[in-house]
Amino acid sequence: MINSIVLLIFSCIGIVSFSQEKFKVLYLNDDYKTHFLANENDSIIKKLDSTYIIAYQPDLFGYFHVFAIQGENGWCAIDVNETILFKVYNVEIGTLSPDDLTNGLIRIEQDSLIGFANEIGEIVIQPKFEIATSFENGYAIIGKTCKKIPWDEKHTEYDCKHYSIVCDQHGYIDLKGNIIEFGEFTYEEIAEIIKKATHNSK
Repeated sequence: MINSIVLLIFSCIGIVSFSQEKFKVLYLNDDYKTHFLANENDSIIKKLDSTYIIAYQPDLFGYFHVFAIQGENGWCAIDVNETILFKVYNVEIGTLSPDDLTNGLIRIEQDSLIGFANEIGEIVIQPKFEIATSFENGYAIIGKTCKKIPWDEKHTEYDCKHYSIVCDQHGYIDLKGNIIEFGEFTYEEIAEIIKKATHNSK
């Protein structure tokens, strides 16, 4: 009986693993408002309803796609079954700019904290950082006690508002989310520490 249960569990894991499917987004008319999910050969898998507003990088062929969806805040990553996997971090305050996959990871956001998911849509680093850069050479810079500094102090409520983010503390993490170093460093100081660490590891 126990062996049967174990076999059943492994069978289910196998089914989940192989149910992942790559897809891309197609438009069949010129209005770019009706989104279709398609396979690599442009065969239609399904038509999306009108709640899907904008597709980011529709031509990419991957295990998830990033959409702006009516009724959802920010950017959502969905799989081929339209399951929302996670919210994608918007890289520039004041501009619609979702994050990209870098070093095989994409920044995600939950409760104003940043984490990372991989290219097949698995969350591999839980959202726990106040700020985090994309990964480069296997490392990402993180920050704590951060504040937004407007580019233009004199902007009106009708202007596009852009900000820089400045933090009191910085550190850096590896691809597993382990904090390698953290403290009262500036961004530039941590970038230099990473540069030296990368150079020494070669």
